[in-house]
Amino acid sequence: MKQFKMPSKREFQAMYPPGNDAFDCAVRSTLDTLPENSPNRMRVKRKMSVGLAAAVILLMGFVLIAATPAGHIPDVWAHTYRIDGIVNGDVLARPVDSTSILHSGSGNVGGCVSRDWIQFSIDHYDGYDPAAVNADFLERYGMGSTTAGSGTNSTSTANTNACVDTPYNNAAVNSPVAYLPQLAAFAIGAASTLTSGTTYVLAEVIMLLVYAGCMFAAVAALPRWRLPMALLLVSPPLIFRYSFAISADSMAQALCLLFACLLFSCMADPRAGNGRLAALMTVGVLMGMSKFTFTPLLLLGFLALIPCHSAARHPLPRLTAPRIAIVAAGNIIGFAFLAAWMKLTGWFTTTPSIVSYEAMTAKKSQLFAEPFSANGLFGAIASIAHAIITGQSNLDSRMQTLVILSLWAVLAMLLIALIVATAKRVFSARMGWFWWYACAVATGIILLTYLALWLQYTSADATGVDGVQFRYFLPLSGIFMLCACECVAGLRRRASHASHASHTTPRDSSTASESTAVPSVADAARA
Repeated sequence: MKQFKMPSKREFQAMYPPGNDAFDCAVRSTLDTLPENSPNRMRVKRKMSVGLAAAVILLMGFVLIAATPAGHIPDVWAHTYRIDGIVNGDVLARPVDSTSILHSGSGNVGGCVSRDWIQFSIDHYDGYDPAAVNADFLERYGMGSTTAGSGTNSTSTANTNACVDTPYNNAAVNSPVAYLPQLAAFAIGAASTLTSGTTYVLAEVIMLLVYAGCMFAAVAALPRWRLPMALLLVSPPLIFRYSFAISADSMAQALCLLFACLLFSCMADPRAGNGRLAALMTVGVLMGMSKFTFTPLLLLGFLALIPCHSAARHPLPRLTAPRIAIVAAGNIIGFAFLAAWMKLTGWFTTTPSIVSYEAMTAKKSQLFAEPFSANGLFGAIASIAHAIITGQSNLDSRMQTLVILSLWAVLAMLLIALIVATAKRVFSARMGWFWWYACAVATGIILLTYLALWLQYTSADATGVDGVQFRYFLPLSGIFMLCACECVAGLRRRASHASHASHTTPRDSSTASESTAVPSVADAARA
């Protein structure tokens, strides 16, 4: 049996390149107290990456909860109304004749929302989120504003119903799965004497705890690249808002990042068994139920069925019927739920005040029936291409535009790195296929988001695609980060091997070729 060799300093640094980040420095300062050849060095690094990532997320999350005023989350009032509507029995949205600031026309959908939550949104509306109810709604139901931030509740003289029909078009399509943490808080608040303000904070805290737990599990599942992934997960763009927000995006982002790490673990770790594969598909199904555009990621689970071969060419794990059944069941459940939910909710558009249902339906019918028209397939492609090239963003925000342009530039560089890594054969065939399919599916999901915004949010006379926000990229950042780490590490190994071979004498070269293709391992063995 071949004796296990500790990685050399050069190999360790190749796996975990040094950085200037304070988080990175904190980890390395602890590792410096251990001997270089200590077997506990890598184990400590992994545990600290996992623990510190979760701790930083919790710390930053609680600070952000305290610093973020109620109502300062995109579409938060629509999500708040939607959650309370589910609690009150409206699991499926239905037509309502009331209006909000955003949904001021006809054709609105929503549900019955408690008067306490409506009043809470009125008290805290300061112009940030236009999904709040408008003056017509207040007049109809006899409700008026109180002192902002007071959190007091008013009692209507015109309508004494405990809940009233309220529009929340842009949140109506979301399934209850996307709101599970917040639903728990709202249910607790409804069953107790908690005020709306207390319940609001409780919902944020529960969401933060669930998010931090998912990130802990994500980093812990990785066989390598724990530190780079931990650094990504504690970055402010990922934590800000959607680690705790009352929103469908919070749960979707947490599950998507966890899915990416579990998927890579099943692909890269030969020890991954049926239990880990079942966890992967369970998370994937919940992810698809939280945000339907992520459902195609479930197909990547079939790649995990490809046997992984050890140096002795023994398949680990083997392709067995239970493994096939696990992946197949996950895909069947995920896509069946998507089809059923779309059938139940496909009769309305999310923003009828911007794009009517009739206009959206006309676009859909022209997409393939008249592909060369302005609203046809090629028109849609041209609009999406214009939006990508110009970095078009929601409300033409300059900051959003710069970030979106930067993200597309990063994806372009990743594509180049993937092409070069594939050409130089730094991956096994199995991992090469995986990275190409994973990046293609992830990029396709972003493009599908552009298409959905073009159909449901962009008026017929508009140029490009309206409503694009950089947050749509963030849940998929885990896949891109892991791919980048694999490409860079593989290219560095190949460059190091080439450099070593060029400085090796003919006699030394034969010795090296008999030992291993990775010089750092050979150096460690000779040491």
